[in-house]
Amino acid sequence: MSRGNGLIKGITAIVMAGILAGGVCCAGFASRDEDGKWFKNGDLTTWHWKDKTPAHPEEPEEPEEPEDPNNPDDGEKPNDQTSDLDFMNSESKGIMLTSAKMPLTTENGLVSYLITATIIPETATNKAVDWTLEAGEGFVGEVGECLTVTTEQDGALTAEVTCLKAFEGTATLKVTTRDGGFFATCKVIFKGKPQFIKIDTSSLSAPGMDNNWGQTIYEVNTSTTYSLGLSLGNAYDSVDSSIMPNFEIELTGVGEFCLKHYYEGTGGHEDYGIVNCNYTTVYVDGHNEGPTGAFKFWITSNLYTITLENNVLKLQTLHKTVESFSVKNYLNASRTAYEELKFDHYAEANRIPYLEIKITETVTGFSELLNIRIGSAITDVDLSDSEIIF
Repeated sequence: MSRGNGLIKGITAIVMAGILAGGVCCAGFASRDEDGKWFKNGDLTTWHWKDKTPAHPEEPEEPEEPEDPNNPDDGEKPNDQTSDLDFMNSESKGIMLTSAKMPLTTENGLVSYLITATIIPETATNKAVDWTLEAGEGFVGEVGECLTVTTEQDGALTAEVTCLKAFEGTATLKVTTRDGGFFATCKVIFKGKPQFIKIDTSSLSAPGMDNNWGQTIYEVNTSTTYSLGLSLGNAYDSVDSSIMPNFEIELTGVGEFCLKHYYEGTGGHEDYGIVNCNYTTVYVDGHNEGPTGAFKFWITSNLYTITLENNVLKLQTLHKTVESFSVKNYLNASRTAYEELKFDHYAEANRIPYLEIKITETVTGFSELLNIRIGSAITDVDLSDSEIIF
């Protein structure tokens, strides 16, 4: 059999970086220089190829394969177990791995990455590959309990790597060509990338679905203080401790209730009509008896206060409900003249307003919404009868 262009003279392998739930991929590069000598890129060489071509008068003798400084025994080599095969018809000359930059999230919150093997050259006839996962340095436990690699069909060049749970140490993703046994590897490390904001709502009663708004809303009691811890979380309940979160809050009243606006003072009583507002603030026009311009009534200060400190959201409700809301704006030092706002009715009978608290974590850009509505706290319970006699 003659040697033709299909004969493999050398091999180049490049593995590009990928990430899995905070992991990274590493790879190596190995090739020959013009004199047929081996050289490698630092200590990152993932594997070596040993040319099985018989000696020929017009070609230099087979070079000795360099030793891997990280593997004194020189470990497993591609094709060592298939050295009797005829490589002359083999067209695969290398393999390259690339991973998608953005992860996929499953229904249960687990994270996956798609990683693709590219055969070099593109004109290779048999591009089928096999994917495996192996325990690496310091790995604790069974790899299959922590990671999976799946393909849509046998031999596919694209695989989905899924992290099932947090793990220590490193794992190795390996792809091997069926033609020639070339392979590339990718190191997989768990660092615990955050996926969302966790809000500790254990101090709140279970939320209910308000079908009129299509929102889940927590109803809070009057005269009560709630402390809600904020943190970053993920599906693995293990977040990189080096990430220091920074939270911000934004309040928005959704829906409206209507306040009766009137004046009481030396000039008697005057009814100014209805003012619509939500759970945050309301502006009303000034009138002749008082300063000109608009009055800004802080509804928050009359119903609740919300603060954020040391990653704890503190919600304190006062003794008033929306239905008992009233606020006065005194117009003179003797407090004999004032404007007053008092609850009159809800703007929409079936759409009771609520407060939307938007929580944003500035490092990751994650945000979550917490919806609350102030209700009346239970003060007593009674039975229809004081005794039962049989």
